[in-house]
Amino acid sequence: MPSDGSSTGIAGALGGQMFARLLTTALRFCLAIYIVRVFDLEIFGLYSLVLSLLLLGETILDFGLADWVARSISAHPETARSRLGTTLRIRGFLLPLAMLVMLGIALALPERRLLFGPIMVALAELLI
Repeated sequence: MPSDGSSTGIAGALGGQMFARLLTTALRFCLAIYIVRVFDLEIFGLYSLVLSLLLLGETILDFGLADWVARSISAHPETARSRLGTTLRIRGFLLPLAMLVMLGIALALPERRLLFGPIMVALAELLI
């Protein structure tokens, strides 16, 4: 597969990315079915709540930066290093914000005792 930016290389890369997204979605769906079948509805509700909080945290953490960096670097490749540095500084600010929002919501919920472990895992995933 050519990697010189030809349409074949781009189509292959997009196809691979689409396959990875479909696989991830299918695995999440299978995991949800497994949780519903094996555990009771309360555990599935907690699982859904933690996933929602994680999605909120990821949304705050991304905040459109990936799109901005991709457009900016493709338009001005010579500024790639400074754009990536700027992105890391912005993410360094947004990460504690996302964590605080997630923790604040989790602590406000009546099930906070049950959510402590899953929320810590979700916060650790934000760090990755």
